[in-house]
Amino acid sequence: MQRMKKLGIVLGCLLLATASVLAQQKSQKDAPEKGPPGGDEMAAMMAEMIKYGTPGEHHANLKPLAGKWKMSSKFRQVPEAPWNESGGESTIEWILGGRFLNQRVLSPATEAFPMDFEGFGLVGYDNLAKEYLAIWTDNFFTGLLHFKGSCDASGKVITFTGEYNHPAKGGALTKERWVYRIINQNKFVFEMWQLDANGNEFMHGEITYNRAP
Repeated sequence: MQRMKKLGIVLGCLLLATASVLAQQKSQKDAPEKGPPGGDEMAAMMAEMIKYGTPGEHHANLKPLAGKWKMSSKFRQVPEAPWNESGGESTIEWILGGRFLNQRVLSPATEAFPMDFEGFGLVGYDNLAKEYLAIWTDNFFTGLLHFKGSCDASGKVITFTGEYNHPAKGGALTKERWVYRIINQNKFVFEMWQLDANGNEFMHGEITYNRAP
């Protein structure tokens, strides 16, 4: 009799445990499915990053600059000086899915520039900051130039401004303005402007790019 009583207690406990498990399973089945913790927040963050990381109309303004080019250059350090002229070639290619233009420049040595010139730069548009960006470096110095800019209403004139420590002026802080003038699909002009000793702006460099055949 005692054994029967114990067996009844054990069976009762098993039935209660089984009923509890079944109730839990039904509750989980009926509950709405949930993603991993923070899933919605992460999705929203990714949507914002994609929004600001997608090339748009301002990147389209840069498209005429892409390609292979023949360059005609002229430079001077003061307004009264004669121009030093040279030639060269440049390749400008899209990288990172059309977000930046990668530019490489090669120009042979001249009397004014006694060694071959090699330069590298990036040009793009920051959707978040709402401004054009340009970075430049070359083998005539070991610095890195940072410029920011804007485009006119026509989309054909993009102007950058920046400042840097000029290696040919004893490291003096020098303000400079760059202008890209898109003439047509096969030609653009790049201007470089500085201030003279009296604080007046003058063009110290001009490079004409003609698309290579």
